[in-house]
Amino acid sequence: MASWLRVSSGFDAGGVQLATHGMTRLGLPELRVFAVPDDQVPTWTTTIHGLAHVLLSRQLTAIATRPTRGSHPLPAELTIAATDIASAEGLIPPVAHDGEAGDVGAGRTWWREVGVRYEVLRGGAQFLNVWALDEGD
Repeated sequence: MASWLRVSSGFDAGGVQLATHGMTRLGLPELRVFAVPDDQVPTWTTTIHGLAHVLLSRQLTAIATRPTRGSHPLPAELTIAATDIASAEGLIPPVAHDGEAGDVGAGRTWWREVGVRYEVLRGGAQFLNVWALDEGD
């Protein structure tokens, strides 16, 4: 999955903004994360890859089970696991950073719960804005 996507970064008022490029080729909106602290950019990049994998897998499953349906709903909340990231990147899951939520800790399973909100910009660009549920709305 990661090889199909480009994740770009820019600055916003709260930190770094990350955005995917390539999800629309797969029939999904692009992903964006706002106000990412500099030290969390690598973790968020892998989280985005895992989320893209989860969304594409769900979409392909929905199409396979209901091929005549014109659209398939996107969930408002998802859990991204180490296996999703490993599948998306072909890499070992991320390493712990002082036990932050979503990182691998001693004897813990990697996971991150994220919320997504669909947004259409003027001009028609479609995004899923993403945030960690443990960080609030």
